[in-house]
Amino acid sequence: MGKILAAEGKFQRGEELMRNRQYADAFKLFQEAISLYPDEGEFHAWEGWSLFQADPTRAEDAMRSIEQAVNLNPKMDKGYLFLGYIHKATGRPDRAERQFEKASRPTRTAPRRCGSCGCSASSVADGLNEVRLRERFEITRPLEEMELALVRAAIADPKLIDAHEEATLRTALSLARLYKVNHEGRDVGVGASLAPFREDLARRLGPVLLPEKGKITRAQLLPHLRDLKERTTDTRDQLVRRFADRLPFEAIDKELREKSLVLVMGGGGGTAYVYLGVMSLLDEYGLQPKLLVGTSMGSILALFRSRMPRFEQDEVVGIVRSLSWRKLFRTLSTENRYGVPAALRLFLRSGIGRYFGVDSRGSTGPR
Repeated sequence: MGKILAAEGKFQRGEELMRNRQYADAFKLFQEAISLYPDEGEFHAWEGWSLFQADPTRAEDAMRSIEQAVNLNPKMDKGYLFLGYIHKATGRPDRAERQFEKASRPTRTAPRRCGSCGCSASSVADGLNEVRLRERFEITRPLEEMELALVRAAIADPKLIDAHEEATLRTALSLARLYKVNHEGRDVGVGASLAPFREDLARRLGPVLLPEKGKITRAQLLPHLRDLKERTTDTRDQLVRRFADRLPFEAIDKELREKSLVLVMGGGGGTAYVYLGVMSLLDEYGLQPKLLVGTSMGSILALFRSRMPRFEQDEVVGIVRSLSWRKLFRTLSTENRYGVPAALRLFLRSGIGRYFGVDSRGSTGPR
């Protein structure tokens, strides 16, 4: 057990070095992790990938490590992705395509019970979903940060890029971020097919848009702008052809061009009322949230916003002022526990239920 924990520690440090583009040092840590625990496929996959990133001339050695990883764990999508990236970079697009297809295959239905520990299939599936979401976040977050940095720099310096150049850069970043496209109520995974484009874009634009020192400069952007529009268009067209039987061009184009506003509101009791000002300002500029997320008081304010086509601050303030302690809280007759003399219960239905067509007993009525 001690060796496994030590191996995991070295692996995690290696991942951190990969994020910082210290590929050679990461490769050494992955090797040390393998020496401690050689049966973990993920260690071999990252060993091969870090080797290729550190020295692209050793592509064959890198692929041998990754193939060993896939042999140890045939269901590891990342191994197939790494192999696809390397085949693509070394001029073997047909082989790359086969690896990307393997990476995007649907996961087989989980067994009802895990044979090793007896956990439920649903918990296994939840764990896999969590891993996928985390991986998706790790893939898309740097690209989002690049676009945000670009927009801020363009606002600060209007001479940095013109509108056409900004559109070219942001379209490329939007295409690279595509992971799933929704069409007719179902999600179609496209992330694996865009992996080579995404990797190339991050490698080229990352140091320019997210410089360690200094500002974004036009001189650094111009060399990438010259061929970026054509490369982005070609990649988009390849994606359209590949998924022609599942996704129309319009669905992909809409995913690229339209951005949904998600408003996330925290709690904090009375301090959460600052969100009323935020919602008013958004409404003033004609920006309507497509999704509202909230916790505690933020979730209550989100409820009120969701029932209005346009935000009416005076109406919400009027509702809040109509509330009273007696409408919202009830004292419960319970035994003294843990030194707490009594308990209060929040009755939201009695306080605000009528504004949502629900009476104090939870019955629905006219809205």
